[in-house]
Amino acid sequence: MLIDSTVRDNTAGAGETTADRQGGAGGGLYTDGVSWIASSTFTFNRAGASQGIGGHASGGNGGAIANHHALVVRGSVLDANSSGAGSLGGNGGAGGGLWNRGVAHLIDSAITNNVTSQGSNGLVGGWRIDGTPGGHGGDGAGVWNDGSLNLQHVTVDGNHAGGGGLGGWNASYPYSYGLAGGNGGSGGGLWNSGQIVISESTISRNMAGGGRKGGDGEAQGGNGGRGGDGGGLFNQGIAALFNSTVSGNAAGPGTAGGSAAQTDPQLCIILPCRAGDGGNGGSGGGIYSSYSLTLNNCTLAVNSADVAGLAGQGVVSGANGVDGAGGGVYGGFTSRDTILGGNTSPAYGPDCAGQLYAGSHNLVQNPAGCEIDLAVTNNVIGRVPVLLPLVLNAPGTT
Repeated sequence: MLIDSTVRDNTAGAGETTADRQGGAGGGLYTDGVSWIASSTFTFNRAGASQGIGGHASGGNGGAIANHHALVVRGSVLDANSSGAGSLGGNGGAGGGLWNRGVAHLIDSAITNNVTSQGSNGLVGGWRIDGTPGGHGGDGAGVWNDGSLNLQHVTVDGNHAGGGGLGGWNASYPYSYGLAGGNGGSGGGLWNSGQIVISESTISRNMAGGGRKGGDGEAQGGNGGRGGDGGGLFNQGIAALFNSTVSGNAAGPGTAGGSAAQTDPQLCIILPCRAGDGGNGGSGGGIYSSYSLTLNNCTLAVNSADVAGLAGQGVVSGANGVDGAGGGVYGGFTSRDTILGGNTSPAYGPDCAGQLYAGSHNLVQNPAGCEIDLAVTNNVIGRVPVLLPLVLNAPGTT
């Protein structure tokens, strides 16, 4: 039990340098029992970094808290914590604020300004050493959940998922090959593959990570990393939002493919001489969902998907990436008494890219790209909602 306390400036242990092990979890608190936290602050804590000599190992998870069993947090703040960094070509750790694989309840609390680490830059290969692609940015800057999570009267604001790492290259004699850049982390505010219920809460000003450039090579360039999806919430589990606001969140940008420097026409008969493709832009500025999503009496406004990266340059150019879609929501969902307006996308579906399966009494400002089922009735389509700017209130008053 932790009451009226401050947990500050702690770091979990680093991974072993000889075994490519992941960095330690739970910079502020690691719990596999029953934990109760009230009226407390976790700030400037960090999960451990990986230090594997061969690369590929991920950074530690849970900058503030890593929970494996049962956790209750009430009237508390998780602010400016970070996950651990990966070793060469390794991914950034997940869950800058909270990493949950148990059962967690957060009430009247704030999860703000947390980050996940960016993916580590890829290894430059040489004699008997393979290069590595860039690592991916950590997912779930505010919260990463693969268990059961309940948020009530919680503010999730200003969290930022890590960007990808720069692609390495293989120095295969006599010509080098560029490797892929890392993808940006998904779920700037929250990442979910379990079950999550969010009520009377605000998810605002969170950002998914940007991809990183593919490695340059003589014979071939590496593909650029794609932008992270789900600026506010990335969902591949079961998610339900009630009486909540999702506003001002952004998916991550894709980035450029690596170049292929070789231009000799004779060599290009036997070598690819092809530059890397650009990475796709992130989709679902507010919410990205690939499984089950329910919205009830919610507002999704001023969220944005992001642009793709350009092709690398070479005798054979790569392809440009595909811009992100679904500024408000990407994916299928059910909705009732919900507003989707003022969201933007460089591709299609500014407010919604996907299918609205069931529900009623929704307002969708721009339905382009949003397939609304005939069973969804009593909707207002094409009207601009009159919304005041979002105000960040104290925990418990949103």
